[in-house]
Amino acid sequence: MKYLKPRRYANDLHRQWLALRRARTVPIGGLRLMARHPVLSPRMRQVLYAGTYEREELGILRATLRDGDRVLELGGGLGLLSSCAARRCGDGAVLVVEARPDLIEVLAANHRLNGVAPRVLHGIAGLADGGEQDFFLGADFWSSSTARRGDGGSVKVPVLDVNRLVAEFAPSYLVMDIEGGEADLLPALDTGGLRALLVEVHPDTIGAAGASDLVRGLLDRGFVLVNRHSSRNVLFFERREAVL
Repeated sequence: MKYLKPRRYANDLHRQWLALRRARTVPIGGLRLMARHPVLSPRMRQVLYAGTYEREELGILRATLRDGDRVLELGGGLGLLSSCAARRCGDGAVLVVEARPDLIEVLAANHRLNGVAPRVLHGIAGLADGGEQDFFLGADFWSSSTARRGDGGSVKVPVLDVNRLVAEFAPSYLVMDIEGGEADLLPALDTGGLRALLVEVHPDTIGAAGASDLVRGLLDRGFVLVNRHSSRNVLFFERREAVL
């Protein structure tokens, strides 16, 4: 009899897990995301079911966003962070750039799930408008990038001048997760109007020296790396005068 309750508890947990895996949406940090779509690999679905997708980034964003911020997100993913930002700052204060074409409809669906409608642009964040660039697709969408990885194939994607978007949209807060593209883009980005940046660096792609150069470049431009709002490779920077 002493084993009855633990076994029953384990069976209940198993039933809850199976029910969760059948769910079409999952909760993450008070928001919801689609859990069943062809673009979501089995590994990706496991991360969603576990509730760990971008959990650290979401916590940092919530702790550092301010009323009145205008948020530019490069690499929209599933729309979790842009949903959070749009709820806090309003739809018109959030602009998302996503390169992977089959994520655009997922972004829109997740925004609808969360009652928001920020603007979403399909394209590769670059330094000049016009033309197209190869975008290499990973089995897990988060491994897709402008750098060839594996044999997942590629698609042609239009290139968008991010500095033009910065000039037109005037963001105060930049969110960037572009799978190694930060090495070329961030040093050339106009950061003059930004008060804060939330950047995921990818030393496995750009190397430890490349990641260090990115950090040093932002420090030289008047930003401070705020350790209490940073986690592993997800780094939060704030303009120095805002910290002092």
